[in-house]
Amino acid sequence: MDFEIDFIENIESKKMFEEVLVNFYHYNYRSCIVSLNTLLYFDLMKKVEILNDNYKDKKSKAILDEISKYIENDEKYSETEKKLLDLCKEKNFINTFFYEKAINLRKIRNHCAHPAFYLDKEIYIPTKSEVIMYMDFIYNELLVINAINYYDAVNFVLDDIKEAYDKGIGYNNEGLKSRARRLYSKFDDKNRQKIFNSLFELSILKNTDDCIKYRDYIYSYMLWLVEYSKSRNIHLELSIVKKLDISHLDREYFTSNSYILQMITDNIVSLKDIEENNFEIYDLFKQYLLNTELLYKVYKQLFNDFSDYVDYLIGEKSRWIQIVNTINNIPQAKTKKYFYKLFKKIVELTPTVNGFDKGDYCIQLLIDNSALINENQFNEILDIMNKNNQFFNSTKRKNEENIKKIEETYDINFEEKMNEIEAMSFADYYEPSFFDWHKKV
Repeated sequence: MDFEIDFIENIESKKMFEEVLVNFYHYNYRSCIVSLNTLLYFDLMKKVEILNDNYKDKKSKAILDEISKYIENDEKYSETEKKLLDLCKEKNFINTFFYEKAINLRKIRNHCAHPAFYLDKEIYIPTKSEVIMYMDFIYNELLVINAINYYDAVNFVLDDIKEAYDKGIGYNNEGLKSRARRLYSKFDDKNRQKIFNSLFELSILKNTDDCIKYRDYIYSYMLWLVEYSKSRNIHLELSIVKKLDISHLDREYFTSNSYILQMITDNIVSLKDIEENNFEIYDLFKQYLLNTELLYKVYKQLFNDFSDYVDYLIGEKSRWIQIVNTINNIPQAKTKKYFYKLFKKIVELTPTVNGFDKGDYCIQLLIDNSALINENQFNEILDIMNKNNQFFNSTKRKNEENIKKIEETYDINFEEKMNEIEAMSFADYYEPSFFDWHKKV
């Protein structure tokens, strides 16, 4: 029996539960049952009031209006308590399990509080295990649950999303993220699961006008829920993935909703989750991921190890941006074992036209990481670059700092090389660069 008193939200409820514990440890089991029954209705009523006062919940207001009528004509409040229970079940604040458990507690309470009216039986004394059972029930099913869990959790989150959108708060705003995490901390596991399922449907599966309008926000709230749950070791069931079908993965829908892939690169759902829950679409997802520029984020799900991944990148199906993203984001790529292979491939994939951006990027990458390749490898790279105008005509190849860095790395006497070039017939029309060097002088 382990009850953390500080987890009880309402201060008065906390005091009342402490009284129950005192009675329990003094073996006053009948008093425990009577007090537990009283506590149940007290805390349930307080939660209904919170929903009405703080969240303007219409169902809560209807319950309070109805209860106020009963109080006027019920001096002992026994009928009012029963009515509160009935109304909460009717409005789906409590489930059948809670309702039946509360009804049973009510009956036992009557035996304990009014023994004179049960003359045909012995005076009822509940057992220790019976008292523990009801203490556990009230503590876990009521006292430690935030009032917001009796509200329509999904609509509450969606209303929050719409409010953020209407106020022009960015969907990746850190303040909004903190607010969402505080909100998720108040929900229980069941409601967090409901919220996740709904956000998944709205951001991934559905394509209505409202879904498109709020999609960035809905997806962010889903991502934050997953991050929050993982940080608290809270399990979210992913069976909702079963609802994905081929229609969601056709080229038109896929290109109109980038979050279909991003949910994997953001580690909301893994390829393994898809394989286990929806094998029919596994191969489609795999092919899409192999073509995405975010491949570096999920390569561990697709390849045995980094070496296998590099072999794929230097093969025939990879893209320039995939290799660049890998070099920029995975430290292992900038090691002597892998850098030359990857760098040589992006040089080969760099187009000969369309400006100098890609060529300039590669040259700077070479300068910054020249220590990772040897002389022979450097010469091979220059041979490839000299055949591509994006490199040969780049201003970066003539930059004095770049030339100095190459001189220092490979112990080149570049001045001697320049003297050699100046003696040539076309020297007046040519600007020397480190591209002219192909062997140690």
